Amino acid sequence: MKILLITDGIYPFVMGGMQKHSYYLAKILAQKHQLTLVHTASKKIEAKQVHLALGAHSKNLEVLFIESQTKDNLPGHYVRSSKKYAQKVYQHLKKELEENEYDLIYTKGLAGLSVLKNKMGSTPIIFNAHGYEMFQRAMGIKSILEQFLLRPLFSRQLKQADYVVSYGAKITDLLLSLKLKPSKIIELPGAIEQKIIIKQAYQANKPVRFVFLGRYEKRKGIDLLNKALKRCLKEGVRFQFDFIGPIPIEKQLQHQCIHYHGKISDFNKIQTLFTQSDVLVTPSLSEGMPNVIMEAMASGLAVVCSNVGASALLVNSENGALIEHVTAERVYQQIKVFTNIENHKLESMKQASLNKIKRFTWEKIKTKTLKTLEGLIDG
Repeated sequence: MKILLITDGIYPFVMGGMQKHSYYLAKILAQKHQLTLVHTASKKIEAKQVHLALGAHSKNLEVLFIESQTKDNLPGHYVRSSKKYAQKVYQHLKKELEENEYDLIYTKGLAGLSVLKNKMGSTPIIFNAHGYEMFQRAMGIKSILEQFLLRPLFSRQLKQADYVVSYGAKITDLLLSLKLKPSKIIELPGAIEQKIIIKQAYQANKPVRFVFLGRYEKRKGIDLLNKALKRCLKEGVRFQFDFIGPIPIEKQLQHQCIHYHGKISDFNKIQTLFTQSDVLVTPSLSEGMPNVIMEAMASGLAVVCSNVGASALLVNSENGALIEHVTAERVYQQIKVFTNIENHKLESMKQASLNKIKRFTWEKIKTKTLKTLEGLIDG
């Protein structure tokens, strides 16, 4: 089987949840099938670097790097840059597409925009927008404007693709609300590597230690979290809170129980902080299937998160709490609940996270992914 995978970047050369998913997807596909990987980055990446990163044999993997950078920093530059990249991808592959050289095409984000627009032949095309955040709740004028620009582009791809990938849970509900036929939706959950799952959850701290991992972005809910923490401090609630990520100084709360570690790229260092903590807090307004939740669970953390995207596949009352229609008040209430929880109950939740995340490893998801994609061709 010959597969074409089109993405806007691949881990570790480009950081992000979609890029990390591309890395694992390319890895498992190249182990069994002929794979042509089309990708980009801020600087030229040699094919041998990608082969080395994926550990893929050269006879199974062809790597095409296509430059996509632009000096345009005006509003809407992401859309313009993505369109230019998508057009370059199409022009580069036009001959192969006309000759139906591939058995299956898998596109991500806006990278396959032109391939879908100029769809030819009978080769099935799969589209994956991951979190579909442009159709979820927005916070602030900037987010609303971004959605205004992105929705038409993604709506078009949803209609043009033969199949659309969903993580499941509320992502599938969202796609159905957009009038997609159930037969067009493929549910394939995200996953992590088995090797990062620790064997036993650590003991709970007193006071309870919370952690947030991510950049400052309104849809990540940091403003809601800050309001909740300010109220906790005002009421004398005892807790410790760690922030991992590039949080602007003006958004940092000054208190001895709140610590900011800045951006950390080394996962071993992140996991050390995770294992020293008890509860991950992720009050996002929109998500796909967050890697941060899966990685925190692999480190033995309970999780408090918004019920958005596919979070409900990972979190329930056994290992944390799901917040419906997240607000600062509801984040505050959950933090307060967990500061008063008994140690043995919190430790049981932390262990439940470990037990649950073992179902979401690439070693287990690999079989389902291959079987599903192969079935599309056979069908």
